[in-house]
Amino acid sequence: MKPKKVLFAHQSTIPHYRVEFYNYLKKYKSEEWDFHVVFDKKTSRDLYFAETDSSRFEFETLPTKTWTIKLFNRSLRFQNFFFKAHKYDLIIVGSALDNPTYALIFLYKLLGKKIAIWGQGKDTKERRKDALAPYMEKFRIFLSNIADGFFAYNNMVYEWLVSKNIDKDKITVIYNAVNTVKHRQFYNEIKNKRDEIRAENGFSPNDKVLLYMGRMIMNKKVDFILETYEYLRKKDASYKLMLIGSSKSDFLPALRARFGEEDVIYKGFVPDTDIPPYFVLSDLFVFPGAVGLGLVQPVCYNLVPIIIESPLHSVEIEYFNNKNVIALPEGTNPKEYSDAIEKTLSNTESFAAFRETVYDTIKYITIENMVKNYAGGIDRILNIKK
Repeated sequence: MKPKKVLFAHQSTIPHYRVEFYNYLKKYKSEEWDFHVVFDKKTSRDLYFAETDSSRFEFETLPTKTWTIKLFNRSLRFQNFFFKAHKYDLIIVGSALDNPTYALIFLYKLLGKKIAIWGQGKDTKERRKDALAPYMEKFRIFLSNIADGFFAYNNMVYEWLVSKNIDKDKITVIYNAVNTVKHRQFYNEIKNKRDEIRAENGFSPNDKVLLYMGRMIMNKKVDFILETYEYLRKKDASYKLMLIGSSKSDFLPALRARFGEEDVIYKGFVPDTDIPPYFVLSDLFVFPGAVGLGLVQPVCYNLVPIIIESPLHSVEIEYFNNKNVIALPEGTNPKEYSDAIEKTLSNTESFAAFRETVYDTIKYITIENMVKNYAGGIDRILNIKK
């Protein structure tokens, strides 16, 4: 019997941070099904400001083309993978309706195809309150009800779905993850070389290095970080700021017009394999914007994030509390944020002790568990008995 065919059409493409998940899934899935992943190189650049390295793929892709239109302050993406999706037994789509192709895929239920959703359930962009918002939310719940399965990022999503009367038996909680075990191994290999790594990167033992890693976009509050840094530098020249992440072409000229190269170090996009030294050399992870999965990585290196409470956080906020982050109240301004940084780094001994405990709080979030949970959910939807 030929293996059943599964199509992943999630996030409109393959972000660089999702490649490892698909590689692991290819290794550990059941032999009774195989999968392809929808991929558009151009959309990867447009959404994540960096091209995903397809040479890392250990799985098959289904190339697609994307067309984008503006409607009610929304960018809607239409993709032509729809016309080939009928060849698959199970099609897994995202929950975001900014890609209407996901909703159209449900038409294939008329042909007996299984359709599942992978995502956060509700619209997390609460700042967006346009005329369509309430209708889109109702439609999202309707699709979740008629789907054959739902892959929920974590318990927060599970509880929200159940509160909307989604059948809990068709929900698989996957615990959205990065490869925490691998990152911890990287940390253990180089943690004793911290002073050497700092010197190689131009930092003295007394420098107070603040690290931000993420896309250089507004909802990550990059301007907020830069304003915070200005307050700190006025008081203490030993503060250093390093920015890592992809950006649009106009970001660097604007940054250099405001700060010199030695004032703010901008590394651009850095591959996962080259990230560890930057986590190890840093003293604090600054992240005042919308929290997501990216905050797990620094914690693997005993690097504590300092965040601001907000309704805009993604559901991964479930993983964080006062045992692994410093959380400031909603509405905190750059001056108050800078004061909190100064206070944190001045309490040298207590903060050092705190750093040693943070990794234990996220040890359960592993890519192996995520893949195991996901593969089991696919088995159930396809009625594969082990």
